[in-house]
Amino acid sequence: MSATATTTLSANQEVFSRTFDGPSRKRTIPQPQTPPAAPEGGSNDARSVLRTLRKTHPRLVTNMIVRIAIATAVMLFLDFYLKLVLTPILAATIVGVVATPLTFSLGQTLQPAIYSICFLGFDDKFLVACLEVTGVKDRLAMRHAKGKWHDIKKFEKYGTKILIKIIASFIVGGSGLAAIVPLAGLVLSASLSGWVVAWDMVFVALSGMERRGVVRQAKVVRSNFKEYSKFGFWAVLREEIPLVGPACHVYNVYRASFFLEKLYLDQDGTQGTMKRD
Repeated sequence: MSATATTTLSANQEVFSRTFDGPSRKRTIPQPQTPPAAPEGGSNDARSVLRTLRKTHPRLVTNMIVRIAIATAVMLFLDFYLKLVLTPILAATIVGVVATPLTFSLGQTLQPAIYSICFLGFDDKFLVACLEVTGVKDRLAMRHAKGKWHDIKKFEKYGTKILIKIIASFIVGGSGLAAIVPLAGLVLSASLSGWVVAWDMVFVALSGMERRGVVRQAKVVRSNFKEYSKFGFWAVLREEIPLVGPACHVYNVYRASFFLEKLYLDQDGTQGTMKRD
């Protein structure tokens, strides 16, 4: 058979195959989706979570740095005013001699309330981001919100949240009077105000778990008062540390995600140590 005949036969076979068999198609088998990897070093490692947030929420990390700088400047100004201006003026009066220890330490006891205001709006976003990165948010939603996380509305964000902050500021300010006793006053202030500082930090998470409103959340905090007081006590003590208080505030919000995990979940995602509310 000549080369020309062989070429013609091959061409005819190809045309026949395309006509009756149709064009060849490759079947694509869908690949299973892999869940997002946990942060390197473990989900409860602060540096790993921060590295992950840099990738997923870069603006939030920038906002964090700006807020820390603002809070530090505010506290330096307040500390300067209390110790170098107000204290000498009071010390020159007979009545002021008694109040001098209070003004000297009052700035430290007020730091948690001031940081709460300086980080207004940031705390809620940062806590939710930490809950997402660590995987705690989905587990809380599945256990306490029928699988759907409740996003706070404008009224909750600008009404209820601010009301809780006002309550927290008054309690922190009132307990700050204990600062008249050097050193021990700082510990006493943390003991009296820790529970409400913790409540302020986890407000958005409680709302996401369908615990909405001041009255409902107050019942939740009351039924787990010991746990809230313990977490808030150490949080307040950290925030009372001079200069590094703003950074400690951010760390406290980060730790709040694991406080929620321990209180409302256990290792396998079921109910934790929370009492009925």
